[in-house]
Amino acid sequence: MQNITRSLSEQEINNLTQEFLNNYTVVIKAAAGNAQLDSYYYDDLISQMAVKYSSGQLVFDPARNTKDTTYIYRIARNAAIDIIRKNNPWINASVIDENDPNSPDFDTPDYGSVPEYEVEDTKIILCQTFDCLENQYHFSKKNLKLFLEWNLAHVPVRELAEKYKLNPNRLSNQLSRIKKAYCTVYKELRKKENDGTLRLSVNLADYRWVVEAVA
Repeated sequence: MQNITRSLSEQEINNLTQEFLNNYTVVIKAAAGNAQLDSYYYDDLISQMAVKYSSGQLVFDPARNTKDTTYIYRIARNAAIDIIRKNNPWINASVIDENDPNSPDFDTPDYGSVPEYEVEDTKIILCQTFDCLENQYHFSKKNLKLFLEWNLAHVPVRELAEKYKLNPNRLSNQLSRIKKAYCTVYKELRKKENDGTLRLSVNLADYRWVVEAVA
């Protein structure tokens, strides 16, 4: 991987950027998949990485970095996480892999930085999301509460497994399945809200445990 320098001409930078994309797009997509970025945003991520490279923000040093693909993968994964947070700040964009040394730390939703009316709207949509997960995706309320505890309170999978006497591998897989469905449902509800086509039908009293968890 050749680093971009100021001495290069615009045409040389364009050629190198195209070569960069030819060589690393597959790595960027793999990082996006690991971060569970919706494929809808893959082109955005690839464009961001191209801009980072062409502007000289990506500087690979063989003496410090083990492999160029590892270097690109880590940066692309962090960029994918940023995209997820930007488009849905209420989702903890992480994979269930406590042994991954590249896994970043994630913050709980910061309601203090969000207008009050948006906070209330979001709580309602969260309730609708969990209603859909329970009644359409048929996840049990018990597992949804475990997911909420893991996703918002950041309780490690192993700790949850020990607390509720569950198999950690099975729990990890279950939480991963729930999160995938959660992201899909929440994104769709937000889209409908923005389009003005959202029709809320959930009984909030049935999901008081969701509201209390995010309060």
